[in-house]
Amino acid sequence: MKDFKLSFISMVTMLILICGCEKEKSIQAIHDDKDIATIAGTWIVVSYDDFVNNTQITKDTNNTWPQFNNGDVIMTFRDTLGTGLISGITVTNGVGGTYTISAPRKIDIVNFEGDYIDHPEWADLFWETFRKAEEFSVNKTQLRIFYNAKKNSIYFEKI
Repeated sequence: MKDFKLSFISMVTMLILICGCEKEKSIQAIHDDKDIATIAGTWIVVSYDDFVNNTQITKDTNNTWPQFNNGDVIMTFRDTLGTGLISGITVTNGVGGTYTISAPRKIDIVNFEGDYIDHPEWADLFWETFRKAEEFSVNKTQLRIFYNAKKNSIYFEKI
């Protein structure tokens, strides 16, 4: 009976240790649907990803202001297979610009401007990274815009 108790306690301890340890999360890859040639639509920023360090920055109450636009960065892309217009909101400020798409999956933000007045870190991250866009992957529900030679990305979901 003593051996059973010791074995049982050891198993419970092992389960607690195994379940209690948080495993490193990997950044979700998205299926790039090559049949979709456009990024047109309205997209919400979900994360800023660093593939080198395997880290993600996601929206929380510390890096955004939920009382304004639910703390979200939302962009609408309108294109005609090559050129396009950008409009959106970076939590508190309206933005707009133009972009070009070239094959294969290359994107260039030609201009991007708007009100750059008092906004949270979540919006700062967008302003700091979006203009660096180089490539993208897209499907019906997800968009990933890469920059820094695909070492980083902005991950969006369609709304």
